[in-house]
Order: sequence, then structure tokens, then C-alpha cells
Amino acid sequence: MSKVRLIRQSERIVYEEGDSKFFYRRAQSDEIGLIRRKYTDSKNEIDHQFVNEILTKYLIGWEGIDDGTGKDLEFDAIHIPALPTPVKTELLSGISGSRSADKDISGEKLEKK
Repeated sequence: MSKVRLIRQSERIVYEEGDSKFFYRRAQSDEIGLIRRKYTDSKNEIDHQFVNEILTKYLIGWEGIDDGTGKDLEFDAIHIPALPTPVKTELLSGISGSRSADKDISGEKLEKK
């Protein structure tokens, strides 16, 4: 049986998709709620920019991301909107704590390439 992990500012969790790795930290539910309210209109519909803002705030790096021409793309939040929707969905699940299968690598060093 696994234990519940408290959310820490210093945590670094990895989500792997094929040969790509995404590094993020989890958000507290009240933080997500504040951002959600910012992007919810009077009809209770959420603007797509909600996901991009969450990812910009909590995605802290990546490895093995192709820039579309075959070259590795260094992490820069400006590229987050161009990530495929299924990847964004998986990252949002991890950031919100809905998926706990991703590995916490907070004590490990990120490799610089």
C-alpha cells in the first residue's frame, strides 16, 4: 500500500510519454480553483487558456520533445500551447493529483543535455 504524499513546492514529478519526459509539480486544489474561476464565464464554461495557464505554472521542464523538424526542443513555457491535447490532459491530471502513477524524482538531479 502506498502512502499519501503532501504537496511540496520543491517536488519534481516525471510523466513519461514514449521517449519524452515531462517534469512538473502538483498544485493544491485551491490554487487550481482560483485559476479556474479566472477562466470561467457566466455560462460556467471554461476557456481553453485555463489549461495553458496551469501548465505554464506547474510544468517545470521536459526532455525528448521534438520541435517538429526532428530537433530536440529546449523547455520554454512559450511552447506549451503547441503540446498535443492528450499530453496536456495527462499533465493536467498529474498536476491536479488525479493520477498518482507518475514518479516523484525530487531528490534526483535533472540531466542537462
